Amino acid sequence: MNSLASARTLEELKSHYRRLAARHHPDKGGNGILMQTINVQYQHLQMRLKKAANDQAEQSAESPDAFSENDENTFTEEAASQDTFVEDFSTLSSGDIVYVNGTRCEVIEVSKYYFRILACGRCRQAQICKTTGRGRFNPRLRASYSMNNREYYQNKSDQYSGQTHSTYKH
Repeated sequence: MNSLASARTLEELKSHYRRLAARHHPDKGGNGILMQTINVQYQHLQMRLKKAANDQAEQSAESPDAFSENDENTFTEEAASQDTFVEDFSTLSSGDIVYVNGTRCEVIEVSKYYFRILACGRCRQAQICKTTGRGRFNPRLRASYSMNNREYYQNKSDQYSGQTHSTYKH
């Protein structure tokens, strides 16, 4: 079981656990008490590694090195090129209501460059960039203060009306 403790990543831990489980499982002729001990140690180490990974992700997301000025300019330029209307989310605070793709959401956390939202009545969360209103990990997400952002949809329909569409005859 020392091989479980030697694992440094979740993938290594899983690999070591599967190897030990194949060797010591009672259905394969192994010892049941030893297998229970392996399971307890695996669960404990798995929780520790997951917590360490989450802590590291939070630290990198909050550190100023994780988000440079170049990244912010890229987001702003990208948003300006896609949308002519970008809302300002710099004054948001926890508890505020915004709409993401028409779904009512509550702001649950605000950091320097992003805010985290929770969809009301659902277990869905997302991080949204304050400068662009776009999802951090899913750029298809778009935040707004109103459920039906008419100016945004009007600009989109104007974009598409200028394009030629093929017509199908039935």
